Amino acid sequence: HGGRVLRRGLGGGDPSLCSHRPSIRAPGPRQRSASQRVPGYRAPVIIPLGIAETRKRATVVTWWLIGINAVCMLGQQAVLRFGGAETYREMIETLGWTNFTAPWGLLTYQFLHGDPMHLAGNMLFLWVFGVAVEARVGRWKFLLIYIVGGFAAAFAQYLSGPSPARLVDGAIGERWIPTIGASGSVAAVTGAFLALAPRAPMRILFFLLIIGVFSISAWLFIL
Repeated sequence: HGGRVLRRGLGGGDPSLCSHRPSIRAPGPRQRSASQRVPGYRAPVIIPLGIAETRKRATVVTWWLIGINAVCMLGQQAVLRFGGAETYREMIETLGWTNFTAPWGLLTYQFLHGDPMHLAGNMLFLWVFGVAVEARVGRWKFLLIYIVGGFAAAFAQYLSGPSPARLVDGAIGERWIPTIGASGSVAAVTGAFLALAPRAPMRILFFLLIIGVFSISAWLFIL
């Protein structure tokens, strides 16, 4: 959920805006995945189902964050459907994170997503680890972890500079491509859980040759 290799076109296929910056080079021999190196190889699918422990406190902020992200996605879909691709593009350019000329994007980008699947993946991890972290550190500290984690991810994105892109006149140059998504915030929450309870048992749904629910230490799943 926290990678930066998936390119998502906005407005029905325009690749100029994306939620994550793509690699612009084809993978070399050392970059190829196991599925490319070994014929017939299939990577396992592992889905987190929750932390197997008793909560110490009520968790409210996690559910509010999930709800806000979901409402924002509904708003995005409404703008795309009723306002059209150009209006949607303008919204993402305004509310997504680009650079410090639009500092409000530091916050607003954390609640926008490229598509429903992007949202679902982030919210699954937020639910699994957010509930556990909030129960341990309390509501306000948990919210701080989420927001500051998003700030840190945005700053890291800024340091990488503008991306190569085709400009309006057809020339190849550089432009700031808006970043959207809660991946940085969710990564911070996941990292906080790893620091707080690395050996906590968590349930996972495992797909490969067998399908089943298993319990493993959280650090094995996160790392």
